[in-house]
Amino acid sequence: MRLKIVSVGEPTLRATSRELSKEQILSPSIQNLIEHMRETLRDAPGVGLAAPQVGESLQLAVIEDKAVGTERERTMRSPVSRDCEPRG
Repeated sequence: MRLKIVSVGEPTLRATSRELSKEQILSPSIQNLIEHMRETLRDAPGVGLAAPQVGESLQLAVIEDKAVGTERERTMRSPVSRDCEPRG
């Protein structure tokens, strides 16, 4: 299922996102969200999609880095710092 990517001005884009535990990440509901985010990412331009971009205030992102002729999946281990987010 393709998710709706929210627009600038959507409150979830500025809200503090909730951290997920390993158990929560492995739960069926979050795994379902991840799969829907992957499908959405494949239909949109870019290499990554964060949960707030689809209206979910969670510290979760899917990233696909496709080399020509190959596909591989990578896992991001370190959390993203809020200091990296644009301010304005």
